[in-house]
This record gives sequence, structure tokens and C-alpha cells, in this order.
Amino acid sequence: MRAVRGTQRGATVLEVLVALSLFAVVALAGSYVFSATFRAWIAGRDLADEQQNARLVLEWMVRRIRLAGFNVTSTAEYFGEAAASSMAFLADVDGDGTPEWHRFCLEPTEGVVRVETGAISPGCTTATGAPVTSRGLRPPRVLALQFAYYDGRQSALAPLPLTAQQRPGIARVRVTLRIDSNRSGALDAGDLTITMDAIVRNYGG
Repeated sequence: MRAVRGTQRGATVLEVLVALSLFAVVALAGSYVFSATFRAWIAGRDLADEQQNARLVLEWMVRRIRLAGFNVTSTAEYFGEAAASSMAFLADVDGDGTPEWHRFCLEPTEGVVRVETGAISPGCTTATGAPVTSRGLRPPRVLALQFAYYDGRQSALAPLPLTAQQRPGIARVRVTLRIDSNRSGALDAGDLTITMDAIVRNYGG
């Protein structure tokens, strides 16, 4: 009887060890699945935040471009630069009665859009203006900043830099940001593209 009881006790311990091993395997598999799901959720949330920041940055730019020519007497001075990747316009954005120059450009080294006010200098570097941010957070690396200009009849003027004679006719500006959302470091199909139009309120052409 003692031998039989010992055998039964040993079998029970073995069963417990097997059960614990199976439980450990299941727990590890479950933790891996949960961890992968959690990481995917975090990545999706971060991407959504970055996209929102990029849209807010673009909306901020568009709101200011709409004011081009505000409190400016001559329509020829609305836009001092109308290039494919940079632009400058004259407007009294702060409402103090004195128009000032505003320039948007892309600094390719850091991949950040910068706004320059006052004196306009050529090129786009860390010294030429402050980074355009959303709530103090800028979107991921901006790979491309593109401007397209339209006249008062909503027909495209030109995709290339506009001459001084063409600039007074600009009534709408289309702004496009291409964001390195997949962190590839180069323009590709996985990048986020956001486009918005700014209707120039003070268009007088």
C-alpha cells in the first residue's frame, strides 16, 4: 500500500511540473502576442499624432497665406517670392497697421519648415527663421514642401517660380507637405502627403 501511495504521489508531482511548464509556454506566447499588439497600438497612436501635428502646421501656414496683401496698398507687393518650394508675401498679420514680410521655406538638412519675418534672406537655414510647430511639437521629417499658384480664374499659373509680372495675379496658393512617416529618409510611396489650399482674401487682380 505504501509503495502504491508513493507512486501515486510521484505521478501527481510530475503532472504538476508538466502543467506548470505548459502554463509557462502559454503565458510566454500570450505575453509575446500582447506585446506585439501593444507595440502596434503605440506605433499607430504615434503616427496619428504626427499626422495631426503635420495638419496643424499646414493649417497654420495656410491661415497666414490667406492674409497676403492685408493692409498693403499695392497688389504688386502681395508676393515677393513665388517659387516651387518657397514663398514670401507681405501682410499685416499682427494687425498693428504695418505690413511685414513673411517667408516659408523648407530647410532640407533637418527636414523642417521655417517661417521668416521681416528681412527676407536667400536660402533656408537654422538662422533664417523659426521652425513651424504644432503645440511645440513639429511633425516628423518633412521631405518636400511644394507650392502651386493659381490666378483669379482658378487656372494654374505655373509650377515653377513666377515672374514679378505674374505674382499680382495670384489668388490661390496650394501648399503640399510630404512627411517621412515611414522613417525611410527618402521620398517613397509610404510617405504621408497633405495638401491644403489658401484663398488670398485680398486678391485684387
